[in-house]
Amino acid sequence: IREAVAPEQILQFGSQAGTTPFGDIPAYDLLIVTEERDWSRLYEFFKLKLPNRSRIIPYINFYLLTAADISGRMSAFYRFVCSEGRVLYSRRRVKEKPCDYERFYVAAYDRYELYMGQAEGFLEAGHRSAESSRWREAGFHTAYGAEQMLHALYGVYHGADPGIRSLPELFARLRTLSAELWVSLDPERSGVSRMLGRLEGFRRQVLYDPGSRTD
Repeated sequence: IREAVAPEQILQFGSQAGTTPFGDIPAYDLLIVTEERDWSRLYEFFKLKLPNRSRIIPYINFYLLTAADISGRMSAFYRFVCSEGRVLYSRRRVKEKPCDYERFYVAAYDRYELYMGQAEGFLEAGHRSAESSRWREAGFHTAYGAEQMLHALYGVYHGADPGIRSLPELFARLRTLSAELWVSLDPERSGVSRMLGRLEGFRRQVLYDPGSRTD
């Protein structure tokens, strides 16, 4: 990891660190503090240096957070990891920070209600459009419904807003949260959800080219 992203800190949390499980798939959960924002580069690095076949635990579930992230929108998640996890590497002293679990829960619940309410609205609109055979409109609403559902999962998982609109990128950040979610959205287990990729492409085409014809 130090070769790939020049980290300030690497912390391990979750079931493999002997703390609160963060998913039902065994995985190495790592929080990496670095100014590097290229998640795909680190995924490729792991594939090259640590291929799945060489590990008993196949999944490495990492989060790249900047100094601004951990002092701002991701501060609650960072405090949670610091209070429960363990430091694997640090270029500076890591102070233990207590986590306000009640506040974390309330923030997660508020985001769940917000995003799931929006998701239900989009999906209902998509269903009505499909009943009227307005397929382009149905697909458009379904794509936005999927985005809001993934935002809800991210909000509950991290207690923060994702700031991400890309469906495949949202899925990548949440891929070890649930085995059922993983299999549903990526049945080939390729690491890239073709279903969400197609929805993303369809949404972009309809949004920026309203006159296009899309099945």
